[in-house]
Amino acid sequence: MIVSILMLVSAVVVAAENSTSTSVAVSTPAGLFVDSAGNIYYSGIGDKVVRKINAKSKRVATVAGTWRTAGSGGDGSAATSATIGSCYQIWVSTMNEIYFTDYENSRVRMVSASGIIFRFAGGTGGTTCTTPCAPTSCGLYQPFGVFGTSTGIIYISDTGNNRIRKVENGVLTTYAGGGVDLLSGVPATSTAIYSPRSMFVTTDGSLYFADTSSNRIRMISPTGIMTTIAGQSGYGLLVGDDGPLSYAVFNTPSGVWVTSTGDIYVADNLNHRIRMISQTNNIITSVAGTGIKAPSTGLGLRAGDGGLAIKAYLDSPRAVCYHALTNSILIADNVNGRIRKVTLSDGIITTLQPLLVEAVGMPIMSIPPRLIFLIPTLCIVQLQVMFTLLTIYLYASGL
Repeated sequence: MIVSILMLVSAVVVAAENSTSTSVAVSTPAGLFVDSAGNIYYSGIGDKVVRKINAKSKRVATVAGTWRTAGSGGDGSAATSATIGSCYQIWVSTMNEIYFTDYENSRVRMVSASGIIFRFAGGTGGTTCTTPCAPTSCGLYQPFGVFGTSTGIIYISDTGNNRIRKVENGVLTTYAGGGVDLLSGVPATSTAIYSPRSMFVTTDGSLYFADTSSNRIRMISPTGIMTTIAGQSGYGLLVGDDGPLSYAVFNTPSGVWVTSTGDIYVADNLNHRIRMISQTNNIITSVAGTGIKAPSTGLGLRAGDGGLAIKAYLDSPRAVCYHALTNSILIADNVNGRIRKVTLSDGIITTLQPLLVEAVGMPIMSIPPRLIFLIPTLCIVQLQVMFTLLTIYLYASGL
């Protein structure tokens, strides 16, 4: 009986310890992607894994990396046995190949449909790249973004080198950057770009990206011409909302997503907001966040859930994506350690349901977000009950 009691206590403790390790509320979420089937892929900077939430079963599965184990090993083997660094953007092809940036290891990696991981680009040990060249011969420097097309072209934000690279038919070339000044209406390789981060490629081949250190959202046309969509030099608070795009000011924009109707959602990182650019009327508005980061204590982590997103606290959102099947946007609420959902029909924000908890040897369970804080309390109660039973057992046994 004593052994059984100890095993039960151990199981309860393990369940509590593992609750955050497999919940949607991840450690500093950064990468976020939704495929056409509604499956959600996400990563956490501190977690060192890429995970998938199945659209039908709502279950979480690790697709790359080893939980909180940093490294660069495992290429050519099962992706779930490999080690990776921090991942900032994920893109999934129609062939179910998963591409993601391995920022700390200065490479882009790919997980095949059969679950094998490969080094797709970078990782040479250097930080310079003379193009054209083979993707694995290029010295990428802390790449932040990756996105592809249905025709097999892969674009990479070579963030530390202030370049955007293009991989087509096995050859890597420079697609943007290399100029001296921030210019618009010129070939993309004739203008400067500064710390490009997340990117998005539309079906017509237009590439939108967050030119983070210049505080701009920029676009490269299918013919290779660079234009500025919104933003200007200098850091600012919430300047430009409900006004023309030429007045908009961002503060370290990080994530970008373009809908099929042309609306551009931007994770305005240090303005702690999600903003939307309408290309129909050239107006920018805020759709989530107060502009003030969440309080560091108590309810600040989820303040605003169940209410209007524009009145909710965000803290340094890193990524945003549109979930077409639910007409909602998903937000990587980085410092708050959770993925949040804004239903566009009513503007209500919630923490993505369900939170998923997986204990050793147990199935995944769904726990409402409002009850997740009770787990430690329940564990303590369970321990108290177990020790009471143990005391009774010892007393009755005359031990």
